[in-house]
Amino acid sequence: MVVNRKTIVFLNFLFFALIAFTSINAQSDQQKFLNGKQFLNEGKYNFAMEAFKDLTDPNATHSFKEYASFYFALAGYKNGENALARSMWLQMESKYPSWKQMPEVYYCLSELYYEENDPINGTRYAKKIESKDALRLVYKHLYELDDFVL
Repeated sequence: MVVNRKTIVFLNFLFFALIAFTSINAQSDQQKFLNGKQFLNEGKYNFAMEAFKDLTDPNATHSFKEYASFYFALAGYKNGENALARSMWLQMESKYPSWKQMPEVYYCLSELYYEENDPINGTRYAKKIESKDALRLVYKHLYELDDFVL
């Protein structure tokens, strides 16, 4: 088989175009993530949620889908969208059970449940944290309960 010079040039162009496209796409994911973090820090929670939304796909190839999911939920929580935040954090519990930051997810779930006057689930998630922070969280919220009976 004889390969002419034009074919080789075309294949090289195609190869480098593919590499450039992959690099640009990865940068745009990273930029979306950084933009989302900035919006979150600035208190622009709707914008943060929008930036993180596309990055939460569990089939995505970028390396920060867990963080994007966590921050998406956190932005929702800070925006008063507790049901959305709870749903995302619960999904994370099943999708990424070995993620090294799962104690943060459990802490947020615990805090959210306590705020919604659900001390049983609040305590359940606090116990999963396995640290002194969990004990402080439980004591803080149980102390605030006046009428709760186990």
